[in-house]
Amino acid sequence: MVANTLHDTWNVCWREMKYFFRSRAAMFSTLVQPIVWLAFMGNVFQLPSEIMGEFFGAPTYLQFFTPTVVVMVAVFGGILGGYSIVVDAQKGYLRKMLAAPIARSAIASGKVLAAGLKVGVQAMIICGIAVLMGVTVATGLLGFVAVILIAMLLCFAFGGLSLAVAASAKNLEAHQAILNMLALPLIFLSPAISSFASMPWWLTAVSVFNPVTYAILSIRTLMINGWEWNLILPDLAIVGAFSLAMLALATVLFRRSIA
Repeated sequence: MVANTLHDTWNVCWREMKYFFRSRAAMFSTLVQPIVWLAFMGNVFQLPSEIMGEFFGAPTYLQFFTPTVVVMVAVFGGILGGYSIVVDAQKGYLRKMLAAPIARSAIASGKVLAAGLKVGVQAMIICGIAVLMGVTVATGLLGFVAVILIAMLLCFAFGGLSLAVAASAKNLEAHQAILNMLALPLIFLSPAISSFASMPWWLTAVSVFNPVTYAILSIRTLMINGWEWNLILPDLAIVGAFSLAMLALATVLFRRSIA
């Protein structure tokens, strides 16, 4: 039973991956946009290293901002995972999948897995380009891999949230409106653009309850400070708990919507 579900999950995932690699527009937008963020937003502040170290905890703003780009890709990549199931429903393909002899849960899990794999590829490319632009990864190659895995974990969380919304929204416009209302505030109500040292007290207080905050902090620790497990593990625990909660919610709501 478990083996069949895993097989079905992979088949759904592989269909999504083939569609992605065949769509030149999708590949272009998902790869070029983060590079633009790195090139322009990553060079917004050109400050002396002493000031950067005091207020941002990094030698350059590009070093500080690279984890933000990785997290933004993970958030929006996860959202697209649920978006595709709404498209399938409107085209009638979801009805065909439900009629096929596959596990119902594999439909949702396969789409989330595909979103995570795509984000993993994007995160790898972003980090590689950032290194070419002068960004360093304090934890080396293993830290590079850990950054990619954290991005995928956060993508799973937002993929679950997106599927949960898709199970209730039923149309593209409502799905996009709800998730844009949630995703953008979560990014900006975190230390994505500035550090805690330069944020107003009320924004710092709000960001403590934001799971995106802990994804950014864990990646920054890996890239800037090193293997500081006392900081990394609590952050990862929060991101992991958020991911499990969103995936569980998506599973429950998706099953109800197709019952």
